[in-house]
Amino acid sequence: MTTKSLFLIALMSTVTASAFAQTTPVDQVKQDNAQIRNDNREIKRDNRDIRQDNTKIGQDKQAVGQDQRQINADRAVRNADQRREDRDVRTGNLTDAQKMDADRRAEQQKINGDKVAQRKDERTLALDRKDRNQDVRARNDERRERNAEVHKRNKDASHIR
Repeated sequence: MTTKSLFLIALMSTVTASAFAQTTPVDQVKQDNAQIRNDNREIKRDNRDIRQDNTKIGQDKQAVGQDQRQINADRAVRNADQRREDRDVRTGNLTDAQKMDADRRAEQQKINGDKVAQRKDERTLALDRKDRNQDVRARNDERRERNAEVHKRNKDASHIR
């Protein structure tokens, strides 16, 4: 390279460097503060979403518990039908025993359907928990990044005279 091209490169780098260095320290602090405000808003939004997820998870847990109580009640009815059927068979009343057998089988089908619905609810609940936990992790990561940026900004601002 010739000295003329070196001189032009040096001149261009000083011109561009001075053009990029137009922000004053006060302007930089204002920009940093605006960015911090935006980050705080995002974290508050994330916190609100997490609280809403917690509410939904609580409602899903309640629904699963109600389903389990319903299944237990259906099983009690089915077991009572089984005892009546066994009593009718012992006494020799086979027509009533056949009716009780049909009732018990219908009750068992209902229980099986309820169990399928409960398993579906439990899967949904697990997915909701997974999503919430991912949201919490993301929020915590953002908070750590923001705190590191604030720390760096405060450190840099302390050197401004």
